[in-house]
Amino acid sequence: MTERNEYSGPERRHEVHISETQIERIAERAAEHAIAKLGIAVGKFQATEAAIQKLSQGFPAGDIEGHRRYHEAVIEWRELRNKLVREALIKVAGAGAIGACGFIALAIWQSIKVTIKQ
Repeated sequence: MTERNEYSGPERRHEVHISETQIERIAERAAEHAIAKLGIAVGKFQATEAAIQKLSQGFPAGDIEGHRRYHEAVIEWRELRNKLVREALIKVAGAGAIGACGFIALAIWQSIKVTIKQ
């Protein structure tokens, strides 16, 4: 641990003499500033509240929660549809591969038959 150094020089602090009038003026300016800032905050709050009210009117019957549920249902339906389409494409691709293998096997069989008859 370090020891605290004590200042041993001449006194440099000065007493500040502020009159009661000056203190009252400072307090009045601070109060005016606070009131102005409060007025600005209240104005912003009212503007925000009006915007929220206007936004709420954009939903059918003002039912924000029902609107959210509707979109969740639509999203769920689209995910299910995408899953079914994906599964169908996989089955079609599998059937196409089996058909291609069958066609190749038939072509090989025909080639062997023609070769044997010659």
